[in-house]
Amino acid sequence: MPDANKTYLPLKIRPLTADKLGKISALHSKSVAATKESTRLEAEAVRMAQLEVGAQMDDGSIYAGISPDTNERMYAVPADIEGDFNQAAKRAQELSQESGKVYRVPSEAEMEVLYSNCTAIGGFKETGIAENNDWYWSSTEYEGDTINLAKGMLFYDGRTTTLPKTCVYSVRLVRS
Repeated sequence: MPDANKTYLPLKIRPLTADKLGKISALHSKSVAATKESTRLEAEAVRMAQLEVGAQMDDGSIYAGISPDTNERMYAVPADIEGDFNQAAKRAQELSQESGKVYRVPSEAEMEVLYSNCTAIGGFKETGIAENNDWYWSSTEYEGDTINLAKGMLFYDGRTTTLPKTCVYSVRLVRS
């Protein structure tokens, strides 16, 4: 019941026009889409936080650890690729074009991460026989002769050396 001592102002209610109703509907749709995207991103963040070295991704690559060069997650192809230094770099370019992801020959620092996690990543040559061409290319060129020499690693013991770029060795391409 209204209070006789108070003054009440009449309330004007305006009908919703089709234009205003359309704007409200559009805002609601954007809100729903944003909520769905937020939920998807949260689920992806949880999945990524639980990622363990050696986990295989949907594209077949294997989570290898954090790159010391980019401070981002680093993924390796699941198998070795054979070739000389220039063929390794060319294969990285080809794989990048095929997949839409940027693959590269790992740097010497990234090779250390691959070596530290080689058991979880799997598939590396670990015979320890340098004469069997069990070396792996890095993208790090030798400072004294960048035209002819690059750094390589033997995964048996983590030993590094300088290798002639014309020799055929293995490479495990990586991406961020």
